[in-house]
Amino acid sequence: MGIGYIDILYTNIDYNNSIENILRGLDDVVRSGKALYIAITDTPAWVISEANTISHFRGWSFLSNRYSKDFLASDKDFPTKKTVLEYAEKENNWKILEEVVRVSKEVGRTPSEVAINWVLQQSGIASTLAAARNVEILEENINALEFKLTPEQLSALNDISLPGEIPFTQIPKPNPLHYTSKPGPEYIKELKPLRET
Repeated sequence: MGIGYIDILYTNIDYNNSIENILRGLDDVVRSGKALYIAITDTPAWVISEANTISHFRGWSFLSNRYSKDFLASDKDFPTKKTVLEYAEKENNWKILEEVVRVSKEVGRTPSEVAINWVLQQSGIASTLAAARNVEILEENINALEFKLTPEQLSALNDISLPGEIPFTQIPKPNPLHYTSKPGPEYIKELKPLRET
C-alpha cells in the first residue's frame, strides 16, 4: 500500500486466544510503529473491562470502539474512549430518525446537527467521528457545537434509541478452550502465553 503506518488499527477479539496475548500483540504493533493506536470492535463490555485492567497493570494503552448500555456502568471504573457507529438496517432506526427530525424542528437545527449534538452530550463519550464530503457539511458538523439539547430532548432521544436486542457479541459462545457455560471474565480458563515476557 506504500504507507509507513496507519493511524488506528481496528480488530476483533479472537476468542481462541487469551486477551493478554491479543493485547501483547497489539502493543507490539504500536511499539513497532506500524499503528499509532489500536481499537477493538464488536466486543462485550466485560472483555473490554478485563482488557483495560490487564492494560493498566502492563502499562499498555487501550482504545475501544463499542457503545452500549453496559458500558455506561463499567466506564466509571474502567474509562474507555468510544465512538458511535450505527447501522441503517435496523427497524427501529426509522423511529429514531422521526424523533431526531421532530427535535431538529423544535430547536431550529438540522437532523445531522441534532444527532452530533446528542452524541456529544452522552456520558462517557470521548470524541465523535463526523464525515464531510464538502464545506457545507463540514460547517453543519461544526454548527452542532453551538447549542445544547434540553434534558427533555435528550431523554426523548435516549428513550427511542435504547438497544432493543442483545448484540451478538453479548451471547455466550461455546468454546472449550476458554469458557464454561457462563459468560464473564471469571469463567475464562487459564491459557499458557504464546511467549514468556
